Amino acid sequence: MKIGLILALLLFPIASAISDTTPPSIISFDFEPKVVDVSRSDQTITITAQLEDNLSGVWNMGAGSSPSQVAFTSPSGEVSISAAFWVNHYLVSGGMLNGTYKDNMTLPQYSETGKWHIISCLLIDNVGNRESLNETEMKRLGFPTVIEVKS
Repeated sequence: MKIGLILALLLFPIASAISDTTPPSIISFDFEPKVVDVSRSDQTITITAQLEDNLSGVWNMGAGSSPSQVAFTSPSGEVSISAAFWVNHYLVSGGMLNGTYKDNMTLPQYSETGKWHIISCLLIDNVGNRESLNETEMKRLGFPTVIEVKS
């Protein structure tokens, strides 16, 4: 019996390497405030997101790649602002496999007024698996996608 098991292991080795081929997913996403007035001062918008990854974890700020992040663009498309989600600086609870991240974006005083829309939400893990969600996909997931900028 032992000889048979040894032969089976030699002929059919057990795959010991587990590979991560799945990008992180976004579980929750929100920002506050959703309406800002830039006529008197810069305005800060706080972004909160819960990200989950199955194996390697949400990207942890190494060289050569962008972190998980969300970006908004102005009505003209000329200006964008973004918030990052990486473990070393913006993780507020949980861990790399399932954590909540918080970052601030600043709209400078006199920024372009109108609706600023999400242009992308990039999700990336520690082995480089990535997914980029656009505004339509974020809406489909039930997340807010527009900041109303007034002056």
